[in-house]
Amino acid sequence: MEVLFPHLDREVAEAMPVASACLTARDWDGFLKHLETRPTSPRAVALLAMQALWALEGTDAESYAVATAAVPAPLLFVLVHGFGRSYRRHAAERWGPDRPAGSAAA
Repeated sequence: MEVLFPHLDREVAEAMPVASACLTARDWDGFLKHLETRPTSPRAVALLAMQALWALEGTDAESYAVATAAVPAPLLFVLVHGFGRSYRRHAAERWGPDRPAGSAAA
């Protein structure tokens, strides 16, 4: 597994900022519409929450505001506060506790 760390670090450091910078409000709307059509089992909901938090991680304040503006406040609260601790724990297990925390992970 440790052999993947340099690749993952580079991906997070270089690829994710580019991907985040390329996402528009329309892209986020499409993503949210896609989420509405997904299964709603507890496991599927938890997986989607983790994916959303990962997508938000490391975004700047403006990108975070654009992305979260499309999410209803109660859902955003549950996403950040209900799943945030679990997300941070899983992220620390994967990437180590010393990784820089992004806006979604903080």
